[in-house]
Amino acid sequence: MDRIELIEKREQLIEKSNQAITEKEHIEISEDIAGIDEQLAELDFFDPKLIQEELRELHELEKPDLEYCDYSELED
Repeated sequence: MDRIELIEKREQLIEKSNQAITEKEHIEISEDIAGIDEQLAELDFFDPKLIQEELRELHELEKPDLEYCDYSELED
């Protein structure tokens, strides 16, 4: 997998982790995320020169998702 695919997979796992119910599910997903983080670290170490287009795509993927929040629904 290339870096972008790894980051997309990591984001999917984080979303899946947010929906996990049991502690066992959280642990398994966390281990998968850690494995992806390790692969990303290896890519950074062995291939530090990414082309500019990849860097731009990564920057877009790593931006937080700023969803609309209706503050009137929050309790005091």
